[in-house]
Amino acid sequence: MTSFDFTKNNTELITHIGTAGGWAKPSTGYTFLSTSKKIPLLISNLKAKGKKQNLKQEKRFWFYDLLFLDVLYRTNQKGHAIFTNLFRNRKPQLIFKFLDEETNLWEDIYYILGCPKWPFIKAFFRRLF
Repeated sequence: MTSFDFTKNNTELITHIGTAGGWAKPSTGYTFLSTSKKIPLLISNLKAKGKKQNLKQEKRFWFYDLLFLDVLYRTNQKGHAIFTNLFRNRKPQLIFKFLDEETNLWEDIYYILGCPKWPFIKAFFRRLF
């Protein structure tokens, strides 16, 4: 679990894929659906002569992952409780939709409110300041 930007290792001639390409979700390592979505984009990029499509993670999900990694870095022992609360308070379909980065902002807020709030609030303000 890392927030390292693996896309920095890409060049004009080399595009890393999978985990080496930064296609794994930084906070959970969840990769399968992300990879299956990006392969068609990669193929399109390889065929394109003009502007290429961005294969990076959407910025809001990147930020969510950074907050979660901050929480785990500072209080790793709370990881189990966070996931337990999340699965207790939210339907698995929403959790996987969130992990697949297919939720809208309202679903994101509903999902986030299913987590213990205080550790994430602290992580949010640490990121701001």
